[in-house]
Amino acid sequence: MTQASSDDIKERLRSILRCLIDYKKTLMKDTLTSQVPNHINVVKTTLRRQCNILTEFMKTREMPDNPDTDLLICLNCLSPLLTPWDMDLSIVCPDLCKGIFVDSDFNMSDSIIEKIIENYCPTLDDVSYVEEENIQTV
Repeated sequence: MTQASSDDIKERLRSILRCLIDYKKTLMKDTLTSQVPNHINVVKTTLRRQCNILTEFMKTREMPDNPDTDLLICLNCLSPLLTPWDMDLSIVCPDLCKGIFVDSDFNMSDSIIEKIIENYCPTLDDVSYVEEENIQTV
């Protein structure tokens, strides 16, 4: 993998994470309307449902039927970042979406974005670099 394409992947991933985290912030603002402990189940269900919609979009690039305004903003944000198709991003992004929306206690700040980039991009770079070396030696 060349340095330019490695930087491009990192920037695309950084922007994708911003889209996802901004959308989660919007959902949390709209769903956290009470202090009732049972309300957490409603929030978790909403986050899980939206995560499923987003990951399906990331995999198929097909718009869901009748997305609400906030979801549409997120999908429109993601769409150009997922093109052109990239093997690394196609694997990592749905997993990160699940981490952000379902499995996460992410603080949803820019610092978490940089930590994710640090954690995921070396793996992406190493895999791509090894594959590139193998192709050149054949």
